Amino acid sequence: MGLDAWIYTSKDGHTEEAAYWRKHHLLNSHMLHLYIRQSPDWVETDEFNGGRLFLTQEDIDKILVLIEDGEFDDEYWNEGDRGKDIDMFTRLKELIEDNYVVYYFCSY
Repeated sequence: MGLDAWIYTSKDGHTEEAAYWRKHHLLNSHMLHLYIRQSPDWVETDEFNGGRLFLTQEDIDKILVLIEDGEFDDEYWNEGDRGKDIDMFTRLKELIEDNYVVYYFCSY
């Protein structure tokens, strides 16, 4: 077992996988903090694992800055992965503009 994470897009009843990561712990930690901020009733016993975190353009803008600054680099993810993530999150912003729902889901 380990950390697996996905981003899905959904529109008009159709859902697609937009991204998949294995062991991207620093990104997942950031997503957990977003989840807590979006869930005012969250307590430590609540499970982020298996929950959906809906992303806004503002969330994605902040994530893009963190990626560009290398804030998510670790032993599993590094500078070589940044370009792919930047392209993907930039595309997600465009989809949100086109009324897609974008959400993060993780399993660990």
